[in-house]
Amino acid sequence: MSNNQKMEDDLVRHIDRSLDVAEAEGRLIDQDLARQVAAAVHRGLGTELERFAGTGRIRRHQVARLELHYLTVEERKLRRWREALLKFITDDQRKQAKRKDSGSKTEGGGHEKPCS
Repeated sequence: MSNNQKMEDDLVRHIDRSLDVAEAEGRLIDQDLARQVAAAVHRGLGTELERFAGTGRIRRHQVARLELHYLTVEERKLRRWREALLKFITDDQRKQAKRKDSGSKTEGGGHEKPCS
């Protein structure tokens, strides 16, 4: 077995074990694991999943979901990884929307900022 194959097998085992733990605890995967999954499944440079794997930020949530959809249509064995990452992406989108909403309330959204 080559060194690259061993590293790939170790990563697959790590992701599967981490998914087991998250499922047993009834929680979403954390950002580190989501980035590892995205790094393992993205289709190349410039994709939204590749960008997320590298930066930790998802700018275009719908594009990331679409990339996952097309990936897993072809890769049935990655279905569990897909579902976990889809849930993370949806949760991240909700959190970003909340931050935008709360920011607009203090920045001209009807509520005044206190003067200092």
